[in-house]
Amino acid sequence: MSSEMSVASLQWVEIALSRLLSALVPTQCMIDVGAHHGTSLEPFLHAGWNVYAFEPIEANRRVLTNSFAGVEKLVIRSEAASNQTGTRAFHLALNLDGTLHEYHHSLEQINEDPWHKKGPTVAVSTVRLDDLAARGDIPTRVGFLKIDTEIGRAHV
Repeated sequence: MSSEMSVASLQWVEIALSRLLSALVPTQCMIDVGAHHGTSLEPFLHAGWNVYAFEPIEANRRVLTNSFAGVEKLVIRSEAASNQTGTRAFHLALNLDGTLHEYHHSLEQINEDPWHKKGPTVAVSTVRLDDLAARGDIPTRVGFLKIDTEIGRAHV
């Protein structure tokens, strides 16, 4: 099974719910924080919604761009959504073999667990959604806000 398929299989309830909601919500705009490869936003695009995807990992943005090439209602942003606009340390996660993990990265400190190792830290641009809405870069009203981010775990 490919890693994309495994992520989609973990999100099946979210995808089913989004398909149902996309027909019922009057404001047809979605914001996807932590968009990864676009599994969650895809049903909204197919329903004709405007979608704003936030994905700070360049490799994931390339997949998004290639998968949804020419889709005018999709805006892909490179910032990480945060509680502050600026630059922050972004903690990368590694697979146990030392290769870059596909999706377990965070603005919070990542601790090792049986499935992930700590990776390097890189600087990323961060943005508050409120700041973008105030500037008119995103709408002030959205029908669906999806936030899929990792949070650090404290050592016990």
